[in-house]
Amino acid sequence: MWFNGPLFERFRCKFKIFVSNHKFWTHRRSFPSVQQQSRPSICQIELLEDRTVLSAAFPEFVDPNPSADNGFGNSIVALNNGNVVITAPFDDAGGTDAGAVYLFDGTTGSLISTLTGSSNYDLVGNAGVTALTNGNFVVSSSQWNNGSASYAGAVTFGMD
Repeated sequence: MWFNGPLFERFRCKFKIFVSNHKFWTHRRSFPSVQQQSRPSICQIELLEDRTVLSAAFPEFVDPNPSADNGFGNSIVALNNGNVVITAPFDDAGGTDAGAVYLFDGTTGSLISTLTGSSNYDLVGNAGVTALTNGNFVVSSSQWNNGSASYAGAVTFGMD
């Protein structure tokens, strides 16, 4: 099927356009080059649709203890109630790489609560966060240290 007229003018080209397998194509006898091509060439044209982009205001989640390489945003989990849990497993608030997990209000972006590691290299939240169906969550910290028991690990229940 070949097109002329409005569709032809829409692409603002000097070539005929046809449809094959639900794609728009143009057939051009030759392309300008140092050496003319001996056979016709085909190039694909993508038809763009007019679309309206919906926009919404989203909160900004600010790291409460910003520092270089603390991993803020390593894991981001939206809860059923609209709140958001964000991990920073290398946060230094409780010690070197003790880690932290933050619960934010999903509407305003304000901080609701914080869970921090208590020893160096606890890496709280390093194994992620699991959202529960009731709006609560579980924080997994595989390298958490329990006193003299290194790398004991911990699973912490978080209520919203």
